[in-house]
Amino acid sequence: MPHPPARIRGARLSGGWGRQRWAKITTDGTLCNSVPAPRNMEAVFPSTKHEPDGTVIVINPAAMKPGSMLVIGLIEPGAGVVAFGLAWEDKLLCSKPRR
Repeated sequence: MPHPPARIRGARLSGGWGRQRWAKITTDGTLCNSVPAPRNMEAVFPSTKHEPDGTVIVINPAAMKPGSMLVIGLIEPGAGVVAFGLAWEDKLLCSKPRR
């Protein structure tokens, strides 16, 4: 199972994140994005490593542009389905997809 939101928030806070760079974390299947989205995904998420017991995603907060934010959605927590992305804070849209 992926890290619970409190653990993600704790990791974010202990990682030296400034007050202007933060994440929108959802746990109910809601997805968040912005149109347009920041175009520096590769710099913010420079590497991903798949391991037998999960996936490690490296996040480089220094690469985040002012006004941008992480969006993390636990889509199916029991199945370990998590979505990561970037959005502009002032253009943030969140919705729960129909199933």
